[in-house]
Amino acid sequence: MKYVESSLRFGLKEPPRSPKYQKIAVSSVYVTMRDGVQLAVEISLPADLGTDTLPALLTQTRYWREFQLRFPFNRLLPAAGPQAKFFVPFGFALVRVDVRGTGASFGTWRSPWSPEEAADMAELVEWIISQEWSNGQVAGFGNSYSGTTAELLAASGHTAVKGSIVRFNEFDLYTDIAFPGGILNTGFNDAWSKGNSELDRNKLPADMNAYQRLALAGVKRVDGDNGSLLKAALKQHRGNVDTSEMLRAVECRDDRFEPIGLSIDDISVHSYENKIAKSPVKMDVWGSWFDAATADGVIKRFLNQPNIMRAIIGPWAHGGSKETSPYLKPAGDDYLTYKDQMYEMVQFFDSIFDKSEPESEEKLLYYYTLGEEKWKATDVFPLKDTESVRLYCHTGRALKPEKPDGKDCDQYTVDFLATTGRKNRWHTELSGGMVLYGDRAEADRLLLCYDTEPLEQDMEITGYPVVGLYVSSSAEDGAFFAYLEDVDPEGRVTYLTEGQLRAAHRKTASEPPYRILVPYHTFKRADMQPLVQGEVSLLQFGLQPISVLIEAGHRLRLAISGADSDTFTRIPAEGKVDFAVYRGGETASYLELPVIHRNGLS
Repeated sequence: MKYVESSLRFGLKEPPRSPKYQKIAVSSVYVTMRDGVQLAVEISLPADLGTDTLPALLTQTRYWREFQLRFPFNRLLPAAGPQAKFFVPFGFALVRVDVRGTGASFGTWRSPWSPEEAADMAELVEWIISQEWSNGQVAGFGNSYSGTTAELLAASGHTAVKGSIVRFNEFDLYTDIAFPGGILNTGFNDAWSKGNSELDRNKLPADMNAYQRLALAGVKRVDGDNGSLLKAALKQHRGNVDTSEMLRAVECRDDRFEPIGLSIDDISVHSYENKIAKSPVKMDVWGSWFDAATADGVIKRFLNQPNIMRAIIGPWAHGGSKETSPYLKPAGDDYLTYKDQMYEMVQFFDSIFDKSEPESEEKLLYYYTLGEEKWKATDVFPLKDTESVRLYCHTGRALKPEKPDGKDCDQYTVDFLATTGRKNRWHTELSGGMVLYGDRAEADRLLLCYDTEPLEQDMEITGYPVVGLYVSSSAEDGAFFAYLEDVDPEGRVTYLTEGQLRAAHRKTASEPPYRILVPYHTFKRADMQPLVQGEVSLLQFGLQPISVLIEAGHRLRLAISGADSDTFTRIPAEGKVDFAVYRGGETASYLELPVIHRNGLS
């Protein structure tokens, strides 16, 4: 792919400019919202600011804006946190907020990104630009939950908001994290809910080490609070929603959460798409091929949001702090460390705040090709030279380009112990931990697998693989998982990507709420269909996007399962399940690949 030049340089390995300030002053206050709820706000400024005014970086978090230090650590350690120590010297005011119902803020957290939480954002901006240190410009930024708040800030409509850095978050909550393929993601949802419950009781996160527990005492109190205000706020948090219970009570996109009466779409970013599109806010969006569905989210924003945008998909765990390419050992020159990514953020903020620089009007997607270990850029997606290559399931568990005759099938008894482990793309969203699938050869013995012949030439796959499975089942419903894998000449199996679909949600529709590049399922209750015993049904669904170079001599594998026990709920909940995958004639199951260089399979 030809590299597309950009006025906003990508791939910085050093600061775009020298820091301007040395020392940092930290203060905190309560800011009162329209309904009387008080939000805890932390402000970090240069101590030597003088009469200067600054643009503000606003991050709103559900996970505590800062920690309370115990004695004597409160005397020995600086008050400024890591983000303040990085951004403030470059001439930015850093404003960190506990969203309502969390941390030291008052109120009740009745859902993630509730309409009340979204409405707070414009009021926070108004408060910021009224401060004597403000120059009237604001940008949002954040990872994960705070990445979504940064995106909703872009939808606020406030003219002071100039841009948002949106990192490693979901575009569509239903498909991207809560119910991928219509299957409840219990591994993430249960653990996330438990962690939030501990935070709401002012308990330190479970993954902290002994030194951190010695130094930290919980969420940071607002200046002047002797503990009574925090105690009062925590009392209000007792009414916070348990998201695990909330999600277990629904199964379809249009089901309503009770008692709040909202659907999952009501609290999802994609429902704010029109508001974002109408704003002049410039966007910097980040995701990873191996971080839940964040790469999919980046591509959907690139396709659907008309805003000036730099979109980036790399080889990282959640949050970007760890490298996850299964081919890169050790990290090469093209790999961007977390510090490199911070330099990129400074450059982006400079580009939206510095009026002396010509404004960019570009919209580019930067993506990292695994195996080749190179960054590339494009102004269109899918790539112009993409060719769709369809491979069919054959007898002998083979994948071949020729469509087979007949109506044979392969029988499979679901092994409900099958798993992708607890270091997979979904579990990394909990703490940013490493994504490690390891050699999948042994795990694949529990699955139904189809392999190509060894590739004659290297093959690049960039985009969304799609599967079409013609199946029959002994059960009325089931969870179907498809994995794309790389098998090297020694038999080592490398996980590349996956997709899943609940059979009851198999009906496809022609009018998605936003542009997508895979078969669209409504996931609505009226469209649910049970499987009929003895009948063959078609399951068409996309896999998570990927960009990877497969070497000549390697084989591609399609692995099919009926369970991922450490991540997704079991469907059906009990009993033995047998299903058949058909291959031939009008019921020829297939894998369709977005191939950039058609090599080895023609």
